[in-house]
Parts: sequence; C-alpha cells; structure tokens
Amino acid sequence: MTNRDQILAILTISLALSACGGGSDDAPSAAVTPSQSNTITTAPEQSVDPAPQETVLAAETTLHDCFTLSPGAKFAFSNGYQWLIVEEPFQGQIASGSVELRKDGSRFGVRFSKIEGNDFRFLGHIDYSDRGVYSSTQMYYPSAVIPLTLKVGESYESGGVNTRLNAPRPHSPVPEITTERITSKITYLGREDLVLGGHKFADVCKFQSEFTSVGIEQPSDKYSDRSHVWIAKGYGLIQWEDVDALGAALPNTRDQLTKILVAAK
Repeated sequence: MTNRDQILAILTISLALSACGGGSDDAPSAAVTPSQSNTITTAPEQSVDPAPQETVLAAETTLHDCFTLSPGAKFAFSNGYQWLIVEEPFQGQIASGSVELRKDGSRFGVRFSKIEGNDFRFLGHIDYSDRGVYSSTQMYYPSAVIPLTLKVGESYESGGVNTRLNAPRPHSPVPEITTERITSKITYLGREDLVLGGHKFADVCKFQSEFTSVGIEQPSDKYSDRSHVWIAKGYGLIQWEDVDALGAALPNTRDQLTKILVAAK
C-alpha cells in the first residue's frame, strides 16, 4: 500500500504508506509491543464529558455512521486505483477490509478495521507485490483507534510500536520482522457535504491527521505527514489532501473518489 494508506489506517484513513513485498494471509502473527500512550485533548472553548466506556452512544451523537462500511461497495479514485469494501478474516477475526486494487484488478493492499463499542480500531493491513502476491502483514499497535465520541475540535493523540511481518524470501525461510515507533494525532474537524463522481455524500466526517514514524532497527527510516481526510458512510475514505502547519491545502496533493462502480447499500 502507499504511505497515505498506513497513515489513514492510523488515521489517518490510511492515508497511504508502506512498501509492498510475497506469502499467504495465514502467515503467523508477530507480537505487537504495547508501548503506547493515549490522550484526548479538547479545544479550549469546549467542555466534553467522556461517555462511560461500556456505553455505546446513539449513532447521531457519535461518528459511528461515517465508519460503518458496506461490503461490496466499489469505487474509482483520481490516482488511478480502485477500492473495494469487503469482510474477510484478519489475524483470527472477521473484519471490514478496504481493498486497494491496481488497474489490472490485482490487489495492492488491504486495510483492516473494526468498530468495537465507541472505538473505530485499525487492526492492520496486508500488502501485495506488483504481481498480486502476498508480501507482508502489518499489525498496528493497540492504541491505533479513533474514539467515535470525539467532538468538533477535539484531538486524540497516541504513540506506540507497529510490527511488520514480511514473507519468507528464497534465501531466508524465516519471516523477517521489522518494527517502527509511531506517533499520531487525529483531530475531528466536523461534517461536510461533498459531491464526488456525480454523487452527493452528506454529513461526511473530516479529520486532520498528523503522523510520524521512525524505524527501530533502522532509525534513519523516517516518515512524517500532515493531511486532511474525509470519511463517508458505507465507503470509508473518499478524499484526502496534504496540508501545511496551518491546515492550508498543499498544491496538487488532493486525491478523491471519481466514480462509484457499485453503490453502498
């Protein structure tokens, strides 16, 4: 998947990161190092009383609707790729998957997620080589979530360690494991109506994502990104663009849905 996909997945939705590489979806799970910290910060003008963890709030008071995906939905993006929403096994559980497809229909990567109570949890993703062959599995650190109770202007900050399990190579029958230290900050910016691909998307959730990663085995392997992303009911990520420190869009960085191939139900 692209760098922005990993960001999005850590929403990030996302947006697209990590290189591709061969194997099987049944590759053994690598351990995830639970070295994380999570904080929710509220805009100064707001006062938010967090809901009890065991209580799932009504959809109209949360972000549940934006993160509810519709299996079978398929759409094209301005970068030439297509996306397909599926439900598939990932690391021993059934999860929602956003499949990024190349122009020839082969898989580029799959980003897996699940709604658990008032959290949208990013589970990880699977990458494929340019021949559509399994390459690697990445498990996100335990705190890779978006609280669905965020209010406008509220941010969620987290940090931890991501683990990547690369498929065995001909010269090495043992899967290679690499790790990276992640920090992310997700800010909920509110709702917008968008018209993309001739379709009106109402009440789309908009976020700002700030993301950094540093390789643990290779500290020189660094990446950072700041972007705005739009998430729509049934489809997930439908638009993104890079922004500067003030939140202004950077030129020629926007990608967006251009055509619905199979509508969400």
